[in-house]
Amino acid sequence: MSGVGRITSIIRNKSLHGDEIAESRELN
Repeated sequence: MSGVGRITSIIRNKSLHGDEIAESRELN
């Protein structure tokens, strides 16, 4: 269970960073 939670958290972190990069590119 802990391993699955860690994987999902990593995926969420990557998706959040991707959204931030997309927003920064749109602003630039």
